[in-house]
Amino acid sequence: MIIDRNIKNYLILDQEPIRNALKKVDANEEGMVVCVDNAGLIIGALTDGDFRRWVISEGKPDLELPVSNIINRDFISAMVTDSHERISTLLNHRVQFVPLTDQSGRCVALA
Repeated sequence: MIIDRNIKNYLILDQEPIRNALKKVDANEEGMVVCVDNAGLIIGALTDGDFRRWVISEGKPDLELPVSNIINRDFISAMVTDSHERISTLLNHRVQFVPLTDQSGRCVALA
């Protein structure tokens, strides 16, 4: 397991357009972004699979809508101070990344 603290390419503000989130998903090559509010608090995640499911369900997808409209708010996270063992137990074939937060709930790293 790798813990990455260089997370700028994985964060998207909740009010940014879906188009910007997709650009980040494509650029970071991990297939996901973590959605945060202006204070840096995690409010959800968006994977390429979440996006595909949204496109299929929409008649005419509007990529200029805020990304917060389509994020997955039911996501797994851990504290950055948690042990590597605990964080590792969260990762599996369905969960390929775990946002790590500080005590205030701000995303500070990814596992």
